[in-house]
Order: sequence, then C-alpha cells, then structure tokens
Amino acid sequence: RLPDKHACTFARDLKGEFEYEDLTTFYGYQLVSTMERLEGQSLLAEEISALSYWMILDKEAKGCLSLEKFVLLLKAFRENIKKGTLEEIKEEYKFLLTLNPGEFLKENNTHLRFDFARRIFLERCST
Repeated sequence: RLPDKHACTFARDLKGEFEYEDLTTFYGYQLVSTMERLEGQSLLAEEISALSYWMILDKEAKGCLSLEKFVLLLKAFRENIKKGTLEEIKEEYKFLLTLNPGEFLKENNTHLRFDFARRIFLERCST
C-alpha cells in the first residue's frame, strides 16, 4: 500500500491537472481499499488502490493512457523510471509482458492499458 505522501507528490507532478474533486475521489477509493483490506481482501484492496491513481489520469475512462501520463502513474507507484520511453518500460517490465504478449500489438504503440498498470502495481505491492 502506498503512503499518503506519494499521493501528494503525484498531485504536484500533475501540474494543475489535479483538482479538489480528484482528491476527494482518490481518497474515496482509498477508503474502499482500506475497508476491503480490513475484511481480508488484500488483493482486491491493492487493485482498488491502483485504480484510484489511474482514475485521476484517465478522466475520460478510456482504459488506456498516453505514454507521458503512464510514466507519471509509474512514478506515483514509486517505480524507478528514468527516461520515460516505451523501450525503457518494455525492458523494465519484460517479465510482466511475457504474461500478456499482446500488450503491445503495434510496434509504436503509445497507449498503455489499465491492466498493465494494475499488474505493475500488484507486483510492487507483493515485494
């Protein structure tokens, strides 16, 4: 589970895209996540927590993010992303990509799906 200070850093990095409504929605999801964790549903709790971050960036609920926004999300997850390129992401998460080889069907795919972010978040939480 990510501490609240990471939510604040995430909000700062969004540079004006983060509004009060986003904050209340974010913490609403985090409360549900905490409730599920208290009920013993740790996996569901982590998935809801990942979704809370995702929903701030995916305001149109498309289910995918541009590479630039995906990198912001990874940084919120405290991932060590330096360049923020698609090649770096493919290299860093090559094991997760073997679980879903269709993640990047096109060579120049610049939109990344929630399921990929969810898997990264869950892997981070399990270590």
